[in-house]
Amino acid sequence: MRRKNNPGNTRKNSPGNTSQKVPREIPKDFAIAGNGRGIRGIRRAVRSRGARLRTGGAAIGIALALAGTQAGAAPGTAAPGTAAPANSGSVNAGSAKSGWVNPGPVHSVPAPSRPAHAVPAATAPAPLLKGGSNYFVYHLEGCHREPYGVVNSYDRAPELIRAQLRQMADAGQKRLRIPLYHHRGPDSGTVMDSTGGRLSDGNTANLVHLLNAVAENGFEEVELVFIPLDANDPMRWTAVDEGLYAENLSVIRQVRELVVRSGVPYVLDLVNEGAPPPEPKYRALLEYDKRLWADYTRSYGTADTVGFSLTVWSAGRVPQLPEVYGDRPPAVLEVHLYGKPHDGDEYRQFMDTDAAMDRIGYRQPWIIGEVYYNDPEAAAGIRRAMQDADRPVRHLTQWQLSRGAECDADVAPASAYDAYAKQGF
Repeated sequence: MRRKNNPGNTRKNSPGNTSQKVPREIPKDFAIAGNGRGIRGIRRAVRSRGARLRTGGAAIGIALALAGTQAGAAPGTAAPGTAAPANSGSVNAGSAKSGWVNPGPVHSVPAPSRPAHAVPAATAPAPLLKGGSNYFVYHLEGCHREPYGVVNSYDRAPELIRAQLRQMADAGQKRLRIPLYHHRGPDSGTVMDSTGGRLSDGNTANLVHLLNAVAENGFEEVELVFIPLDANDPMRWTAVDEGLYAENLSVIRQVRELVVRSGVPYVLDLVNEGAPPPEPKYRALLEYDKRLWADYTRSYGTADTVGFSLTVWSAGRVPQLPEVYGDRPPAVLEVHLYGKPHDGDEYRQFMDTDAAMDRIGYRQPWIIGEVYYNDPEAAAGIRRAMQDADRPVRHLTQWQLSRGAECDADVAPASAYDAYAKQGF
């Protein structure tokens, strides 16, 4: 969900929604269904012959990106037959522990001549890895989440949090996405004080204990998600604030060091739903993203991050991505899909975003980082879109929110997962 600027209230707040400001366009051939004949049948036939002939660009990038997620590859290792990345002090230090094989810059050799209506590079398989849930509060009182954050308040309910992790694992969940709310200000119970660019010793210990509990309960990977709030939130800036920028970057470095030391396979979202909308008022966010991406990748490479996740309406944010990432985009991108009347259902959002990425030559796999809780409609729509768009999905994690709820979270914990498991997620 959109980053919450009022830490004591989880009611919906979506200032970055551009659904009625950017015209939608989707190649007609993506919408054709049926028995495999017609345009989709031609596309599949061309792929079966043409994929073997491709020798560069996006096709090779995707093949390499998927190599580390083939069946049989253990978390934190390379796929069979490939070399594991070294965990050294080099630009990609820590990538071995991240659980990802670094395919290199997927689009360092982009394919700008590929038109929007061209045949996609590869057929989308079933989801590559088993998914799970976002987990950021262990209890709710209506729409009120304070003081129940699983990191900030871990020490208040360690046994309950461990029991909830076991409950999610027993439901077949293999991955967690853990939002890290922080700001320059006092702890709230969910939002942590990051004044000076470091989490407190108590919050640091809480995060370490939570990561240990995640590993003990058999989860295969965790995504850590940075959510700067209040003055630290670049969505609210009119210009980049040097002091707050340095503070946010320092928190990212601190947390990355902790998760690398923990040995838990991980991936980082540098700013939750931070891919910039196109409006001029978000220019400071665009500049923040560009600078943060350059600084982060200069130190750590691209192997352990999705960059900046995209929220509804994702397709409207896609054209800004090349300006953010330059010639080094992430090997895997993350989108959030919430069916809404003015934005379309999950199927339509997926297809629109896929088409927008096709137009800029981005054929990376996706993580579906947020969707409604245990929702059959979302699960079926996303699975159908994967087939129609031929877009690989690495895995999916549900948010602690039921469709139609009036809060940003109404479920704690997100233990049920059968609607998504039935669709292969």
